Amino acid sequence: MNINLTPIETRAFPSTLLRILPEQPPDSQFFFKKLIKDWAYFGHADSDGNEYTTDINIKLPYSVGDVVCCKETWRPCGLDSDKHGIYCYIKYKADGMLIKYYFRQKLMRKLWGSKYFNLWRSSITMPREAIRRWLKIENMKVKRIQYNLSMEEICAILGTQYHPLLNEYTETNIATKCEFINHFNSLYAKPRPVRKAGKIVSYVAYPYSSFMDYLDTCSPTTISHLLGLWNWKGKPLTIHANPYIMLIGGKEIKP
Repeated sequence: MNINLTPIETRAFPSTLLRILPEQPPDSQFFFKKLIKDWAYFGHADSDGNEYTTDINIKLPYSVGDVVCCKETWRPCGLDSDKHGIYCYIKYKADGMLIKYYFRQKLMRKLWGSKYFNLWRSSITMPREAIRRWLKIENMKVKRIQYNLSMEEICAILGTQYHPLLNEYTETNIATKCEFINHFNSLYAKPRPVRKAGKIVSYVAYPYSSFMDYLDTCSPTTISHLLGLWNWKGKPLTIHANPYIMLIGGKEIKP
């Protein structure tokens, strides 16, 4: 079980981690009720707030007590060998730290001679043997991104200092919240593929407030295409504005 860290999360580790729920409630009338182990329970209400008996349960990928390995942005550099075999140095982008890494034969063949050998690589691709951080999950929360996050939680996610004596509308906190919104949209507002049996069948997007957050960065042609058809690259596009998220907190441990 692993978590792929963003650059901000790597620098702030082991501060609070934010992740989108693997599945969103079917409409906005569902509200979060409780969290039991790795299950999130949602109830249903009408437009007047009257609660119905309809409930849905969403299974989460993590629960309190889990130990997860945390991958981060990295790059291989400097191939060499010694009596133990062929190795290179792996560099971590967060702090520039270098470690000696002995290749598995399959990975060595894949990287050897690659034009991307000395470039930064996504955390998703990090070899398990190069992982240096492990997190024991001690608490989890399920919240709606736009309405339910406190300034203290936003600062914890960004790894910035929280000022408890400042109210939400001070210049410092407004700037911090804008930074958080931009950070969130850069990760989740762009449509991402949904695959079945290895094939892309649709796309899904999770903008902070509305899909216009992402359209602001698009060309006029792309905007016209999206607003007219609500698809992406010829596939259906589902938009979950103001999505439910997980907040994951814990402590770093040695493997």
